[in-house]
Amino acid sequence: MYSLEIMPVWVKRPAKYFLIAMLIFLMLLFLPWQQFSSGTGRVVALDPNERIQEIHAPITGIISNWHVREGSQVNKGDVLVELADTDPQIIKRLESEKVAALRSQEAAELALQTSKINLGRQENLYKQGLVSRK
Repeated sequence: MYSLEIMPVWVKRPAKYFLIAMLIFLMLLFLPWQQFSSGTGRVVALDPNERIQEIHAPITGIISNWHVREGSQVNKGDVLVELADTDPQIIKRLESEKVAALRSQEAAELALQTSKINLGRQENLYKQGLVSRK
């Protein structure tokens, strides 16, 4: 085997470059690396569970029945899913909210009538000169 002092320069220099290249290659093996590609189009997940879409509905609930399948053609206004409400007492709750809203409306109407009566009384007292305008 040759020692480094005996090796000719034409062997030392390429061996030195080869050794540096190998060290750089080994270091690059342990660096984090991400592959990327740019392009146009659309990306579709293979697993349907990864293609989650938001459905905006007037109530919260769970899906009880699907009316479409993957790849189905749909038109505007078509029913896609049926939702089952998670609140079994919703009808009673909505009825009580309706009664409360009606009572609030009645109270507001009574307050309006009272204010009109008070306004008429104040105008009469002003005309008689018993109260100031302010």
